[in-house]
Amino acid sequence: MSAFIDEHRERLGVEPICRELEVSASAYHDRRSRPPSARAVRDAFLLDEIRRVHSDSHGVYGQFKVWDELRDFTASRPDELWLADFTYLRTWQGWSYLAVVLDVHTRRIVGWQLAPHMRQSLVTDAFEMAVAARLENDDGLVAHSDNGSQAGLKGSSQHCVLEQSV
Repeated sequence: MSAFIDEHRERLGVEPICRELEVSASAYHDRRSRPPSARAVRDAFLLDEIRRVHSDSHGVYGQFKVWDELRDFTASRPDELWLADFTYLRTWQGWSYLAVVLDVHTRRIVGWQLAPHMRQSLVTDAFEMAVAARLENDDGLVAHSDNGSQAGLKGSSQHCVLEQSV
């Protein structure tokens, strides 16, 4: 949206364009004057990395090979990187769902939750158990789950970064 306004602002003016598009002119001006967000900086970095990997493969790699090349799930210390997932189990009582949080460095399960449902609280409770038992480490933590829809997380942000110990 901002790029469109930038392209036509000299000829039509910012306020008339914003009025026709039903967007806030003040928000447009704020976006132009404010520094890029951490998310925008990270997205720009990732886009550069995607282009680099694609170029290094001489244009052969598609999305899955580029993803595999960029997916670095290694950790040099405990509580640096956690991965979460869940599965379903058939029991005599019906289906149960198990969410686990794994510390990548130690390969130890640091949080888990068993429930008869797949609601957001299943994964959230597993993360809360892991955070409660977390070692004192102020160097930051990345927690990743690729189950965005089931976990209630947004598809574009399926991981969170904890900057300080809880």
